[in-house]
Amino acid sequence: MSNQAPLKETDFMRFGDMPNPGGTTRRIAVYSKSQGSRLGSIVWYGCWHQYIFEPEQGTLFNVGCLGDLADRLGYLNTMHKEIRRRPPTSPAQATPSALPRELGQAADSAPSEEATG
Repeated sequence: MSNQAPLKETDFMRFGDMPNPGGTTRRIAVYSKSQGSRLGSIVWYGCWHQYIFEPEQGTLFNVGCLGDLADRLGYLNTMHKEIRRRPPTSPAQATPSALPRELGQAADSAPSEEATG
C-alpha cells in the first residue's frame, strides 16, 4: 500500500494512510489542516461493500467538508469496483490495496482537448 500517492488535500482536511495488517483494503485517517486533530477514518465496511467515514467523537462538519468526504468515498468505492472487475495480471493487481490513491488521478492523466488537437 505504501507505493500509492495520498488522496488530495482539501481546503480544510488532509489524509494519511493507516496500517491495515493483513487487510486488502485501505484505511485512511482524516485530519484537520488548521488544528492537526484527527477528524475520523475512512475504512472499508464489508457489510455494505463500500468505504465509509467514521467520525471521531465530538467532531462537527459543515456541508462543504461533508461534500469533500463524499467525493473521496465515491472515488475510493468506484476504484474498488474497477479493480475487482479487472482480471488480475499480477498478484499486486488482485487486491483493492492496488487502488490509485490520488483523487481524480484518471481524469488528471487524460490528455486535454487542446493537447489532442
